[in-house]
Amino acid sequence: MLYSRMEWQEAKESLNRTLKKEPNHEAASFLLGMIYAQEDSWSEAKETWLETNQISPYNPFYHYNLGVAYYILKDYNNAITSLSKSLEYKANYNEAKLILAKTYLELNQVEKAKSELTTILEQDPKHMLASHLMGRVVYLLEKDPKKSLTYLKNPRALGWREKKVYARCYFEMRKWREAENLLRPIAYSPFADEYDQSFYLNLLLNLGFDERANDFFHFIQKQSQNESKIAEAYRMLLSSREGKDLLYHYFKLRY
Repeated sequence: MLYSRMEWQEAKESLNRTLKKEPNHEAASFLLGMIYAQEDSWSEAKETWLETNQISPYNPFYHYNLGVAYYILKDYNNAITSLSKSLEYKANYNEAKLILAKTYLELNQVEKAKSELTTILEQDPKHMLASHLMGRVVYLLEKDPKKSLTYLKNPRALGWREKKVYARCYFEMRKWREAENLLRPIAYSPFADEYDQSFYLNLLLNLGFDERANDFFHFIQKQSQNESKIAEAYRMLLSSREGKDLLYHYFKLRY
């Protein structure tokens, strides 16, 4: 009840009391990790779920959540290990395959990412997140913007990495307004790099938005954002939000 009411501190105190009395209480350990994740404390969530997996080592959902935590923390090799373990116990677990594909993309192992996404889309052709990632993969491998755009289902549901790729696809198709709409939140974000900024300026000029281009130029001149603590915190918060959306939330209570 405390968890559902987002009373995190009280819920943690209750769960820690439970685990002190009964260290192998599987549900309490799992839920404690969930609270840490909801608080954006992914290191604590990871450590808690490591203990959960020791209590119940054959649960694919626990290995999956641990893999998500590793992914958010950029510990990609351990993410692959945990997600692969999840798939050992649940072979058609598409959520685990999706995060595994994301992890491979972070490591620039694009062919491996494509393999995971292909199996998801064969099973579920309408899987939106997998489709969006596949469009990114197709562009990276084939540099075919038209083909990549066939995988775009809902621009509002794109992650920030996918927005950059699809903006480039629209740009190459001379659909500058669509490209500008996608790239705008990236260009104004704390972690936009010089390529993002110059690309966005180019889009504004192609659209004839000279005044907006001038305003944006003055905006970036005032920023000292690249690799700043604010930029890194923003990246982490975006990743955390993504991770919380993807977590497995349900567990079976054992009496």
